[in-house]
Formats: sequence, C-alpha cells, structure tokens
Amino acid sequence: LRLDKDQIDPSDCKVRSMTGLNGVAQLHDSLAGTTGIFRELIISLAKRWGYDTTTLAAFPYDWRLSPDMLDRRDDFFSSMKSSIEQAVRRNDGMPAVLIAHSLGNNVGESFFTWLGKAYPDTREEWIHNHVLGFQAIGWPMLGAVEGMRSLVNGVGGLPIGLEASRYLSTSF
Repeated sequence: LRLDKDQIDPSDCKVRSMTGLNGVAQLHDSLAGTTGIFRELIISLAKRWGYDTTTLAAFPYDWRLSPDMLDRRDDFFSSMKSSIEQAVRRNDGMPAVLIAHSLGNNVGESFFTWLGKAYPDTREEWIHNHVLGFQAIGWPMLGAVEGMRSLVNGVGGLPIGLEASRYLSTSF
C-alpha cells in the first residue's frame, strides 16, 4: 500500500480502489458485519425509495493521495461530475444528495473547490441544478486523532506487525 515519495505507485505494485457501489457497500466480504459501510443505506434507498444502480452513484477514492494528485492521476473530479450529471438525468432531473463519510467529506469539499477552479463562471448554476444537499457524516474537519496515533503506534487491527504498521502509516 505504500506510495513512493511523489505519491506514485512503486514500480512493482499498482493499487486502485474498487469502483461504483460495490466499492462503498462493504470493505471486505469476509468481514461482513464490521465493514458494511454504506450497504444498509444502499439497500434502504433501493427498497424504500426505488433507487437503483442507474440513479445511485458512488465515488470510492484512493485515500492515500492528496485531492490534487487524486484528480491528476485518476481524473477523479471530472469523472465524479459526469457521474452526478448522469444520475440526475436518469432520476428525471432531480438534483442529487451527496453523502460522504469521514475523509470522504474532505474529498467532497475538494470537489466543490475544483468546480470553482475548473468552471468559475458556471459553478453555482451547476451546483443548483445538480446538488440538492451535502450530508457530511463523521467529518474530520480538523484531522483525526487516530491518524496521529497511527504515526507513533501503527495502525491498529491490521494483520501485520507493529513495525510494518508504523512504516506503512508514515507513508500515508
């Protein structure tokens, strides 16, 4: 998982996040009870409100990268904008509600900043036509204490030793 100092993949390993709804529904199949991040929300939206894979969109991202590098490497924000536009079209023009969790809130904020830089004349109109609301869940606005702890102690719960965990943490 470690990136080189310039936030690029090492030559011998390329890691990317999953895409789409599967990328946010659950982190790992073998840990179903503890990693069902948005699974219940997705099921509820489908059963109760009739949403489906054409009217819901998810934006898993590589949390190891800065927002600028995420966009530079993966064209992330352009892709996100396009997906929101498609979902709004498929939902009869109803603007989207964006829901973000934890560090994803910072990515969402970076998306709105990117819109202002990439489309300064039409940013406000685009938001008005495509985004009804932004629901922030667990936003680490001033950083997360656990992140600092992991630099000293390593990331808890990983199936690796503490020394390897500290080494990994310092690369994030």
